[in-house]
Amino acid sequence: PRSAKTSWRSPSLLGAPLSTPSLTSAAQSLCWSARQVSAHFLHGRFFPMDQRNIISPEQVGIGNTTIAAALLAALTGRDPEECCGKGTGLNDEGVARKVAAVREGLALHAEAVSSRDPMRILGALGGFEIAAMTGAFLQASSRGVVALVDGYMSSVAALFAVRLEPKCRDAMLFTSVSAESGALLVAEALGGVR
Repeated sequence: PRSAKTSWRSPSLLGAPLSTPSLTSAAQSLCWSARQVSAHFLHGRFFPMDQRNIISPEQVGIGNTTIAAALLAALTGRDPEECCGKGTGLNDEGVARKVAAVREGLALHAEAVSSRDPMRILGALGGFEIAAMTGAFLQASSRGVVALVDGYMSSVAALFAVRLEPKCRDAMLFTSVSAESGALLVAEALGGVR
């Protein structure tokens, strides 16, 4: 997955300025094909739930709120400034860099973003963890398992699941609303937190 150290701006990943379409082989390896997205998505869909009646798909890591903000902005059309917050304690300058990175990622993947297709957006901007979390939310719903939504990345994965299969919203319970500024936008897009 992309992190703060491997952002869309990283000179080690891009062989040319973002204004040109050419990418180095390292950058190309970060771009997902629909097949790769589907494989990780399905991994989440086959999360073992045979003996469970509740799951909580979550993530651990630094830089995930930047990815969550980019995905939220892409899926909802909201401005990146509305979606970006302080994460694990950024100052105002850090938030400004985060907003700039999200804008740059959205511009780089403008074709996928303009499609409004959740799978294309997830493939262009997401990581393996959010693809698997999205699949887990969908699988929970199809199995009658309650899925706890906890945190910003988890709530964005839940939103992707709902955009793919609206009825899965009924199986979701929010344990909290993240302090991230975009968290309320996710709750709004999901029809409220319950």
